[in-house]
Amino acid sequence: MADKLDYQNRRLLLLRLLDYRNATKQNLVQWTGLSNTTVSDTINAMLKTGFVHTDGMQKSIGGRRSVIYSINGRYGQFAGIELYAQGVRMALCDAEGHIEKTFHVQRLPQELPIALLYRAIDMLLEQPEASNVLALGIGIEGEIDHSTQTVLKSDTLGWQNVPLKEIVERRIYLPVFIDSAVNGQVSLRKYTEGERCPAHFMVINGQFPSKAALCIDGHLCRGQGSRCGSAAGFSALAGQAAHTLHTLGLEKVWVACRCEAQMKEAERLLCPCSSADICIHLAGPEELAWGMALFIVARRTLSALRCKAAVFVRGAPPPNFSIKHQ
Repeated sequence: MADKLDYQNRRLLLLRLLDYRNATKQNLVQWTGLSNTTVSDTINAMLKTGFVHTDGMQKSIGGRRSVIYSINGRYGQFAGIELYAQGVRMALCDAEGHIEKTFHVQRLPQELPIALLYRAIDMLLEQPEASNVLALGIGIEGEIDHSTQTVLKSDTLGWQNVPLKEIVERRIYLPVFIDSAVNGQVSLRKYTEGERCPAHFMVINGQFPSKAALCIDGHLCRGQGSRCGSAAGFSALAGQAAHTLHTLGLEKVWVACRCEAQMKEAERLLCPCSSADICIHLAGPEELAWGMALFIVARRTLSALRCKAAVFVRGAPPPNFSIKHQ
């Protein structure tokens, strides 16, 4: 029970630091509702892992200056991957979420999606800049069983019941997390907006118009079978945008488009008579991959906190690593 409570405290503080970039202990007390003693003990424990470090002192406002704590960007690297029908986009970022390098690998004629993914990951890990990759996040379009990390169905890739996490981890000996590519956009919006990010919002990606990511009370909503957000894209909102957005109580909707035609369609369907703040923009080519990288910064670090491990050693099986061989 004590270990579970300790993990929950670390998780809460870590998520707030990831959301706000840096904070004093008093900030964390206000944001989490934890006691001063709990915050102090938890921060001190996290300092020992190396993921959190001190980042200067707060400006004096008449009293004792407070220490500022932030994520240690040098803790390690995280790679986000967007796997789609024509290729792979990748983003390599540090623990603070700053992009260090982006890659794009085009699919070869007759190349199977899994062969494309293997080739792209090999290229990534061979880069001199990728010297301390701790985890990979792979985003695809399709239906995913989040609990088993299995791709139940992906029409664009021609997959059905593919245990992708198990397959990739067996090859590269790194922690791998699988999710719908658009779900990584929740992490991206929290990162880019910081304190301005609302608690209730939706992200729609024009490239995947049948899937949206929904964030309520600051948390990604998955629903049964991770189907929350399915069919919540442009077509589902057509003609009833105002009613749908009002019913969900959303404060903001981000629509990431890849071309001018998608932007015009989004404006036609979503903007009229909506009480939510609609932000339609042209997305950069690495946006989905960056979102997946930010997504796994939290996932990988929370996993380390749960098992009280600092890092996995690249090139060797992680602790308690096991694969069910068929």
